[in-house]
This record gives sequence, C-alpha cells and structure tokens, in this order.
Amino acid sequence: MSRCFPRFFLTALLALGLPTALAACDAAPPSAPALPEDVPCRRNATASAVGTWEALSGPEIRARRLRLFEPYLYAVANRDGLFRLDLRSGDAAWEPLGLAEDAVRGIEGAVDVLADAGDPARLLATADLTGDSSGNVFRSLDAGQTWETDGEILSQRLYGEGDGEPPGSVLAVDGGVHRSPDFGQTWESIREEGSPNGWGFNPSARHSAAPDVLWTGSELIIFTPDIRRSLDGGRTWEQVDICPPACGEGEPTAFAFDPLDGGVTYLSLAGTSRSLIKTEDYGATWRALSTGFGHYYHRDIMGDPEMPGRVWAALILSFEEDPFALIVSEDAGATWAEVALSEVVDPEAAPFSLAWDAVEEALLVGTDRGVYRYRPGMTTGLECE
Repeated sequence: MSRCFPRFFLTALLALGLPTALAACDAAPPSAPALPEDVPCRRNATASAVGTWEALSGPEIRARRLRLFEPYLYAVANRDGLFRLDLRSGDAAWEPLGLAEDAVRGIEGAVDVLADAGDPARLLATADLTGDSSGNVFRSLDAGQTWETDGEILSQRLYGEGDGEPPGSVLAVDGGVHRSPDFGQTWESIREEGSPNGWGFNPSARHSAAPDVLWTGSELIIFTPDIRRSLDGGRTWEQVDICPPACGEGEPTAFAFDPLDGGVTYLSLAGTSRSLIKTEDYGATWRALSTGFGHYYHRDIMGDPEMPGRVWAALILSFEEDPFALIVSEDAGATWAEVALSEVVDPEAAPFSLAWDAVEEALLVGTDRGVYRYRPGMTTGLECE
C-alpha cells in the first residue's frame, strides 16, 4: 500500500542526517482559498441555514460526547463523569451518573456510555485510567449509582446490537475488538489473530446502514493518519489508503455515514486544507470535499439518519474570537451552509459532539460550555455585512 508524507517532514529528517526511504507526496494540498478583500466576512461560506436553538444545560455540562438512548440523553464529560437528561419528561435537571475523576480507583474520566435498549438502568461505560490500571469497561445495574469492572477489557467505544444480533449484544472497539452477548457480563475477543494490538484509535464508528462495517482511525506519527476498516464486524481488518486526496497530513477526528448506503463514509481530519474527505466504495477511492471555510478544526461530523444526503459538521474556527461553527450540507457534501447561531448559544464554546433527536427532529450539539438542541429551518443565501 502506498503512503506519502509531507515534504517538510522528510526534509527535517534529512537535515538531521537520518536516512529515510519514505516517499513524499507528489503534490502538497492546496492552500485554503482566501476571502476577497472587499468582503469583510470572517468565514468563506456561501449560504446560511436558519433554525431555532434551545439550551438544554448550563455551562457546567461540558459534553465531549453525546449518546441518545430513549428517553435519555447522555453527556460524557470526561473528568466530570457521566450525566443524563430525560428529554421527554419536561424536567430540565441533569442526573450525575458517576465515573468522574477518581485518583483512588485510577479513573481519569468517562469516555463513552451505552444503555441497554430494554432496561435504561443497565449501563456500560468506558473510562480513561491511570497507567497502573487495567480494564476500563464498567457496568452498572442501577442507573449509575454503583459501577463495577472485571478489570480485563480495554476499550474506547461501545456499540449496541446490530441487525440480526440478539438483545443485549455489545461490541467494544479499541486495542482489539470484543463482543458480549449479555450486556457486559461475559466477553469474547473477536479480533483477528495476528492483527495489530493496542492501536490506540482516536475515532471509531459502526456504520449505521451496515452494522458489520467498522471504521477506526489514529495517528501513527506526526501528521500521518492510520485508517482501518472491517467488513465482518471486527474479525478482520484492512488498512485503508486515503492518499490521494489526504496525503500524509492530519489526525483523524470523526466518521459519518449515509443512512442508506453502507459504502458511503465521510472522514474528517484535523488541521489540513483537505480536512473532509468522502468515499462511496468502502474506502477504495476518496475525494476531498470543500466546505468553503478557511482554517478550522473538525470536531465531529454526522450523517442525518433520517435525511439521506444531509451531513452535519461541528467546527472550531482558528484565529477567531468566536470559534463555534456548525455547518450543514443538503447534497452529500457538494455544498455547505453555515448554521446561524442565536443568542442562547455561547459563541466562544467549542463544539465536540453531535447526535440526532428523532422525536423532535432536531440536532443535539455537545460543547465544552453546555448542550444545545437545534431545530433545522431553511437555507438562504448569505449576505455579508
């Protein structure tokens, strides 16, 4: 498999007198388009989307990940632990579920959560641990009042049962792949023998339209993404080349999918001019998508589960006083519109996670300064002020 590296990286190695057989990319990614001098817009957007915003929490809920398991919305707040909100009760109070930073137990903070579809009191969660701790998958049978772990399974992301799987089936991904048939009471390793161990994946995702399709990503060395894909539920994995168009630059940050086509995957990369790419053939070929923005950092992307072709992306804009940006495409990434913020949204917040509320037909946005719900409206032409 061919792989290329940024020329400045190879030049630095040679300057240090280090031999290298690494290949440079044939062409450096083009620089981001500059704004015309006579258009005083802070962003290079061509359209704006107008809807309504609602704050679901105060700034004390710092949601690095959102998971919605009816009727509860779960906010994973890392060192602050887990929280959940009953979206259907009308009660605006968030319930703390534990797994906050705990030096005694070696817990550094919550990472992910999964609720049993048949019993919301049964929860599985993963946590970052100190170096001298072992297994990081925790199980609660009383809605987070107490947690226990077997100290064996290491994981970052948890996925519930897919099509054709029995109730209670769970898939745990990272540093290997494990499956549980009984919601975490017992586990079996299904990772292919001889495949890399301890990959340390940053994002991972299970395809919404094809549960056997799994994607994972990490950064091997500086600016070198390592993307892997499984077509058999995690038993075997293949390294996927994304060069071109993303040649040796950018840490992978998120995957998104088309709700009807298992071959369509979107991948965001951090800090490159080609930071959003798309495949329509399970990763055999890729093409870059232009959002119309300059310098930004992708935090999360999401394919709308009820609207094929609609894709949401949460961005942190570089060199901006107000870095919060949410954009949407209605044509599978061909064009993008910026979502207009309202006064209830803290413009200095950093968005981290997106989820879809099918009951309210609304987008849920988790930030480091609270959780918001956005009900889409109409897309209009943007008039720069």
